[in-house]
Amino acid sequence: LPGKRKSDFEDVLGFLRPGSSRTMQINEKNVDYLLQWFDEYQMLDLKSECEEFLLTLPYSVDRLLQAKQHGLQKQYARCLQEVARNFENEPIEAIVEASPDVLREFLPVLQCQQRERAAKAQQRASELEVQVNNLPRVLFRLLQTVPQDSQAIRSARDRLEFLVARIEFR
Repeated sequence: LPGKRKSDFEDVLGFLRPGSSRTMQINEKNVDYLLQWFDEYQMLDLKSECEEFLLTLPYSVDRLLQAKQHGLQKQYARCLQEVARNFENEPIEAIVEASPDVLREFLPVLQCQQRERAAKAQQRASELEVQVNNLPRVLFRLLQTVPQDSQAIRSARDRLEFLVARIEFR
């Protein structure tokens, strides 16, 4: 078979032989070439086993492109989400070069995740604003509990009152 290695073929046969098929296992070393064989020769159950195994491995742009190439829907969806979630650290250029179709599907996912990030950031900013607005009241209550026994304590309390006034004035 052109472009195929004999050792890969022997591994594929190991999955097809009745006596040894359950002793053969898909692993990190063989999943890539087995997937190619199983997809090319339409061994759908074995191809599904490859996808299930790939779902346990870390995502990557290469895994995204592989999933698209071999029609692995669950793996493709997972990798698309994860690559979009972490796109700042991913080699997105590989998608541009390898597959315009993946890029077309990637951009809306990226936009959606960016909108979600912006909404979360806005929510956090609103929460922080509430906390900052409550700060003068909290500090004022705290000042009420500080005894005025010494000049140093009175001086510290005066500085705190000054800061509270500046925060409230803001």
